[in-house]
Amino acid sequence: MKIDGVRTVSTQPFFREFALHLGRDASGVLLTMANDGVLGACRLPLDGRARSSIEGDLEDVLLVT
Repeated sequence: MKIDGVRTVSTQPFFREFALHLGRDASGVLLTMANDGVLGACRLPLDGRARSSIEGDLEDVLLVT
């Protein structure tokens, strides 16, 4: 499936979670999801620090389960 403006952070295989660059602020997407009763993602970084393994801005990254 392809969604315009959304891309995976990594092309490596994953088990239960994967990270997505949304192309827009992840906080707004999470708020919309929560208002629709969908809880299944976290905005990165989880601890407030940038992760060197993820390139680029983290404001648009969601960790999806």
